[in-house]
Amino acid sequence: MNLIILNTSSLKVFSLPKKVLQYLKPKCRNFLWCGKEQESRKAHVAWDHLCDPKQVGCLNLIALVEWNKVNMIKLLWNLTSKSYKLWVRWINA
Repeated sequence: MNLIILNTSSLKVFSLPKKVLQYLKPKCRNFLWCGKEQESRKAHVAWDHLCDPKQVGCLNLIALVEWNKVNMIKLLWNLTSKSYKLWVRWINA
């Protein structure tokens, strides 16, 4: 699976199963540390710390699980607050 062609717009619409998120996490981690998703090497920093803000010296990455949750909440918000949009009317019909 090539993470470069991973369609992020579909990730904003579908809630990904935990198994898929667990599969993608090491791929992202390997790509960050090695430049290739298939290779693996010892990490210099814990993956969870990379998601911390830049102010504390981290990369401010968004965890895939959290990003998926935020997108689902955003979708629900749009469904409830933007009833004038054609796509919302179509879903509610």
